[in-house]
Amino acid sequence: MSLPGLLYHKIDDGFEAGLTRVSPSAFRRQISSLADRHWFFKSCIESFEIPGDADGVATLSFDDGYETLPDHVLSLLPAYGFTATVFIPTDWIGRSNRWDPGAFGIRARHMDERAIRTWSDAGMEVASHGASHTPLSLLPPSQWQRELQGSRERLEDITGRVVAGFSPPYGRLQQRHLDAVARAGYRYIAGVRPINLALPEGMYTVERLPVYRFEPPGVLQLKLDRSHPMHRLHRAVLYGIHQANTGSVFVQGLQLRMLRRGRRA
Repeated sequence: MSLPGLLYHKIDDGFEAGLTRVSPSAFRRQISSLADRHWFFKSCIESFEIPGDADGVATLSFDDGYETLPDHVLSLLPAYGFTATVFIPTDWIGRSNRWDPGAFGIRARHMDERAIRTWSDAGMEVASHGASHTPLSLLPPSQWQRELQGSRERLEDITGRVVAGFSPPYGRLQQRHLDAVARAGYRYIAGVRPINLALPEGMYTVERLPVYRFEPPGVLQLKLDRSHPMHRLHRAVLYGIHQANTGSVFVQGLQLRMLRRGRRA
């Protein structure tokens, strides 16, 4: 059994049309409150060294690697002895992405190579979120190696450390992808929902629960405490909210088909 875990996206004071941006002040309150309640956070890779039933231990991870993360996370976690994992889409290192809402012309930039090294040198884990931030189900198998092995190798070149984890963009992963993930050299897969698939031998999973902007520290306690009578219901609600990204995947699929048709024309 894997440890419970929290998943954050943006830690930022800027405008965000979606639900995944958490302000730096709210993030500090959440982590401080959970520490006061005797929760201890570890990176995903470190979680495998801890018994699955360890009380008060949870994973902490961040998807997409936005450029504001190091300032807010590295100024807080080391004081508690906590570590965390960031999952990075390598095509967008040091660039602004195309999948955020972008209201009023605001675009979100991602960590550059220097910031990634700073994160890694601080004792935090760097893992892969693919290359293009595209679900493997939307790509032909000929591109899977670049998304999986190519992204892992680039991150290893930047950090000088082994990259052990892969988080599928939008949490989308099918059975046919698992062998490719294993062949690319990953030790574990991190998902927003339980990965109820037949895992290759030696591979692990990490289940993470998203944190949204409207949630107080008490709700995060409920997320992590599997013995709480409302835990399962809350987890089901979170998965329902997460299903909203189906629209983003649909739009991305249309964009890819239009691009391919334009290349054939």
